[in-house]
Amino acid sequence: MPERTSQRTLSARDREILRDVIRTYILTGEPVGSRTVSKIERHGLSAATIRNVMADLEELGYLSHPHTSAGRIPTRAGYHLFIQTLMENRSLPARERRYIDEALKAAPPDSEQLLQITGHLLSELSGQASIVLAPAIGDTVLKAVDFVPLGERRVLCVVVSTGGFVDSKVIDTDRVLAREELVGISNYLTANFAGLTLRQARDRLR
Repeated sequence: MPERTSQRTLSARDREILRDVIRTYILTGEPVGSRTVSKIERHGLSAATIRNVMADLEELGYLSHPHTSAGRIPTRAGYHLFIQTLMENRSLPARERRYIDEALKAAPPDSEQLLQITGHLLSELSGQASIVLAPAIGDTVLKAVDFVPLGERRVLCVVVSTGGFVDSKVIDTDRVLAREELVGISNYLTANFAGLTLRQARDRLR
């Protein structure tokens, strides 16, 4: 069953309690009870009051109740809200920003290697495991496309996305295409489809 969330605006108290439930669950990996949250001094609320708020958050779709006697755990919607609006942002120290800039400037243009370097940087600076994923090729937003003749009815297609990723693929053609013809095709595709995802461009061409 897909999770459903209410459109009701959460109060400041609701948001604080949800944030603390999610933080505690991330740290412990165990369902969080109202008594645990009530020990956080800034709330100044009884366990019974917090239990009622957590029940409301569950009804709104931000928490779930895995067992009758257990505490609550975040739902996907709860995590999404936490990441979007509840998680505290921490400014990177200037030294770390310089370290990231230097590492990325020295990185090769190859997208696969860039992802590897980015994952290594995230892991090194956060002290945690990291996963970096490129968007699916169909969801890549086109910036430019170019074709390079390789001879013998083969063409290298180079796609540049608005995010800076470069992907290439060798295409077999029915006939030998001159460089001038390939430039015309490239200019047409870039002029008419830049700003669309590759999936949107494909559907429009069809």
